[in-house]
Amino acid sequence: MTRPQLGDPLTTIETDVLRLAMNGGTTASIGRALHISGHTVNSRLKNAYDKLGVHDRPHAVAVALRLGILRLDDINADHYHAAIRQRTAEAEAALRAARQLHRPSGDPGRQVCPTCSRPGLLAPWPCATARALDTTRSAA
Repeated sequence: MTRPQLGDPLTTIETDVLRLAMNGGTTASIGRALHISGHTVNSRLKNAYDKLGVHDRPHAVAVALRLGILRLDDINADHYHAAIRQRTAEAEAALRAARQLHRPSGDPGRQVCPTCSRPGLLAPWPCATARALDTTRSAA
């Protein structure tokens, strides 16, 4: 069997593999969805890369979208929205933790900036990071 050439049309299975990859599918999850092995998934992706003239999944998806092989309607927005919600929650939790670390304790002798380890008897704190996270300042 000859290797796929640039410009050859994608097969149905190659298109299906790219569509699932576009929606964030891993090799294993694509294989489960299509009832094929991970090795077959990688082979189909490699064939699609050769036909599209690319070397990785993001570029393959971009070229397939540009050529009309895949459609924006094929994107599963719920997958991306869930990932964005999760990352937002993680960032908010990290910010709350950082603000808690920088909150003045009420005892001026114990107030040490965790960012730069310099004592700060009163807010504003001595370092820029702590000042940016200072919860004692009123919004101006």
